[in-house]
Amino acid sequence: MTGIRPALGGTALDHTLACPGGVATVTATVPPGSAVRLDGRRLGPGTHTVRVPLRPGQRFTLRFSGRRERTHSVRCLPADFPAWTTTRTAKPQVQWLVLSQFFPISGAYAIIADAHGTPVWWYRETRGRVMDAKVLPDRTVAWSASPLVAFGFGPHAHRTLGGRQLGDIRTAGIIADPHETLQLPGDRYLITVYRPRDHVDLRAIGGPADARALEGEIHEVTASGRLLWSWRTRSHITMSERSALSSRPTLLDGHTVYDLDHLNSIELDGPDHIVVSARHLNALYRIRRSTGTIDWKLGGAPTARSLRVVGDRLGAAPLDSAHDARVLADGTVTVHDNGTMLGRPPRAVRYRIDRARRTATLIEDVQDSRAPRSIAGGSARRLRGGHWVMSWGASPLITELTPDGSPVLTLTLAGGTSYRAQPLEPGFLSAAELRAGMDRMHPRR
Repeated sequence: MTGIRPALGGTALDHTLACPGGVATVTATVPPGSAVRLDGRRLGPGTHTVRVPLRPGQRFTLRFSGRRERTHSVRCLPADFPAWTTTRTAKPQVQWLVLSQFFPISGAYAIIADAHGTPVWWYRETRGRVMDAKVLPDRTVAWSASPLVAFGFGPHAHRTLGGRQLGDIRTAGIIADPHETLQLPGDRYLITVYRPRDHVDLRAIGGPADARALEGEIHEVTASGRLLWSWRTRSHITMSERSALSSRPTLLDGHTVYDLDHLNSIELDGPDHIVVSARHLNALYRIRRSTGTIDWKLGGAPTARSLRVVGDRLGAAPLDSAHDARVLADGTVTVHDNGTMLGRPPRAVRYRIDRARRTATLIEDVQDSRAPRSIAGGSARRLRGGHWVMSWGASPLITELTPDGSPVLTLTLAGGTSYRAQPLEPGFLSAAELRAGMDRMHPRR
């Protein structure tokens, strides 16, 4: 059949095609002894050209009878949908990839694609570019709608798979930052916040004596936006931990600021701790929530709380522009180490933390020669089977790799980049749920 991607004949059961003018044109050749039902219409042996009324988001089914009875779902892609190519060299361990194209902005979509690279679910965001698209533990979907002309602010959209709006995840008195949303039990959320502060003395790091700066905060909020708990870098991180001036982005009000911390990920580590990554501090921090104190620090400028790094060829301060810190079930910590400012390739790293000896021992270091640089963003997720799923940070590549860095699955965005990619492993979310959600949003009448 022509016009359908991926092509029929493999193991994929979900496909897409274009439908210009609200019509999908499909040419099918049915061999003798076989029969196909295309959108409910039976096609016998021979070549058929079928025009199916179809609008973006809608689908039809293909049912094949014979020795292998299979039903395929074919859905119409919007004209402005991000494009990518997919390469598979082995069977992936991942079942779904949750992603978005951050740059350039064509259509802003939160997307769930399968292990063939086929988008099976999506939602178009109209308020800005999409960052941090993810499926939450309750199988709802969240993403940040980051404004096109400002930095550090963006509502966290929250919807069911069927598209029903659950209300933005927000906090009191300030717009949330778009980098991270983490759902907790009891319909509570941890989010990053960038708070502007005036009259900050930056002379210790080569800046002005009276500057406007962004300082990082973490808020725990209810679904209605009520603030339950907060933590501020200002109260726990000194200016001496910052070795140089940061970038100067533009805020919603048009002012430029010094972005001092750039918090970008939050991860639970037991009932009373979180681990956060801070790009401009080149470090990870483990924070005790009940007291706000920092238990340990990995990377960055040395302090009394710093862990001693063992086995990492990059030395005592091995991280550069760190993103996406995660804590695995065995207590090890993973992070996307960009290498941005040091001019080295990015990598996924995993450390074993010994809190008694206060050490961080490198046990994995995974790179991809196709990703030589990573100027911002990025994610590194280790799967239960040992593979890694990487978004390589302001790069067109999203990959699944073996522990030795061999590619298994590669999505290459056509001129675009992603902020983060969330892998979902088998057993969490079914194709039927995703198809049903899309059908609710885009019914055929």
